[in-house]
Amino acid sequence: MLPEGCQKVSHNRSQLKSNTWKAIYAENDEEYASIVADMISQAKDYGYDECIEWCQGEAELRAAAEDAAMADE
Repeated sequence: MLPEGCQKVSHNRSQLKSNTWKAIYAENDEEYASIVADMISQAKDYGYDECIEWCQGEAELRAAAEDAAMADE
């Protein structure tokens, strides 16, 4: 099961996607930087760091399992 952080990020991705488009069409560098800073803050509030940590742990477990399976062949 996904940790709460991943669930929040997934649930709020439409907001992040909307802000991505706002950043793409920002009228100047200052507006762009402000939008991106807000997106980073929102992602962290939603639990993005927790989600990344969990995903990295899952990748390490999978790699270890694949290595073990390959060693058994």
